Amino acid sequence: MALHQRRRLQRPGLPEFVVMLLVGLAVVPAMLWCQRNTRPEYKKTEGRVKNCEIRLTHYNADNMLSKVKLTYTYSAGPATMTGVWEGYWPSAESPNALPQNKLDLLRTENYPLVVLYDPADPSKSRLHYPGAVPHTMYGVVALTAALGVVLYLATGYPMWKKKQHAAW
Repeated sequence: MALHQRRRLQRPGLPEFVVMLLVGLAVVPAMLWCQRNTRPEYKKTEGRVKNCEIRLTHYNADNMLSKVKLTYTYSAGPATMTGVWEGYWPSAESPNALPQNKLDLLRTENYPLVVLYDPADPSKSRLHYPGAVPHTMYGVVALTAALGVVLYLATGYPMWKKKQHAAW
């Protein structure tokens, strides 16, 4: 006569939650590291505002943010390109930073801007620097978290599950 066996899956518990958390902590920085390594090196050029629309996002709050939709031109080598940007205009950490009370300057036609463009595809441009976190830090965090996952799966997880089975 055979022993009775459970025919349904065991619900995931804390050990499985820790595994998923560690895997997530390894995958997210690895994706960010990959994204930062495949991003092009942007070149700087001078641009000019052609059209700008500024609208408030809400009127009844103390901190009213303005959303900006901007059309600009810039020169990429011999060609003159046109770009569009929409979002909240930064007040710091950008070559085009302006405080909220000076955003009306953007409505001035031919207002000077610093434009960053991709030399491989000059039609791709940005007005603000991408994230400032160095890409090597993402790689180190991803490798450290991956090492933690491997160590946990090799030592911690089996011991934890063995203790849980012994308690039954």
